[in-house]
Amino acid sequence: MRQPWLFGYGDRLDPSGHQQAVIKGDSVPLQSLSVSYRKAYTAYAYGLAFNKDSTSELIAAKVAGPLDGGVLATEPEVIFIPGGVTLRTADRTVIGGIGVSGAPGGDKDEACAQCRGAA
Repeated sequence: MRQPWLFGYGDRLDPSGHQQAVIKGDSVPLQSLSVSYRKAYTAYAYGLAFNKDSTSELIAAKVAGPLDGGVLATEPEVIFIPGGVTLRTADRTVIGGIGVSGAPGGDKDEACAQCRGAA
C-alpha cells in the first residue's frame, strides 16, 4: 500500500520561513502545491507566534484568521486548513514548518505532516 504523502505535495520551510524542499506525488492537482506551502507557512509563522504545533491547533484555538475577518485576512500566505505542522527542536525552538496537501481530507494531510516532521 502506498503512503498518502506520495499522492500529494509536501513543503518544508527552513528556520527563516523560506521554502527548503518540496516532494510531489504523481497525478496531484496543481493547486495542492500552493496549499501545501501555505499550510507550512501558517504552521511556522503562527505556530511560533501562538505557541501551537499544527494548523489544527491554531483552528481549535480560534486564532482570528482570514475567514473570521481578523487581521490575518491581509496576509495572502496564511491558510487555516489542517495539514500544517510546526517543526521544533527537543527544547521546543521553532525551526520551520511542514505542509502537506493532496490527500482526501485535511486530517490525513496533517497525519502525514506529523510523520514527516518526526523523521
